[in-house]
Amino acid sequence: MGILIAVHVVVCLALILIVLLQAGRGMGSLLGGGESVFGSLGPAGFLKKLTVGAAIMFMVTSLSLALISAKRKPSLIKREAAKEERIEEAKAGEAGSEEEKVKGGLVGEEGSEEQKVEEAGTEETPAPLDKK
Repeated sequence: MGILIAVHVVVCLALILIVLLQAGRGMGSLLGGGESVFGSLGPAGFLKKLTVGAAIMFMVTSLSLALISAKRKPSLIKREAAKEERIEEAKAGEAGSEEEKVKGGLVGEEGSEEQKVEEAGTEETPAPLDKK
């Protein structure tokens, strides 16, 4: 995949340069108009074919990279997010089971306050209210 990325970058840069070399644009004037470089007919035919070839290569490499990246494993960020989500679900499941124990009268292994009072043999009674 690294080679394909390198080819893609080279094709991108080549396409930019080819477009800029065309008549009346940027680098074409910097290089003397380009007519002496490409013959007496000018660069129009040659640059047009070169542009089409570079554009086709650009599309092929872009589609190839897109297909390869679609078949790859999920990114590290997505894997970590899924992992954290599973941990949170597990914690929520554990919290739910603890709530059921409390409702059932058991808190961990120690038992509820009512069980402790019964074991001790004393029962707490509320203080009487004085109404005058």
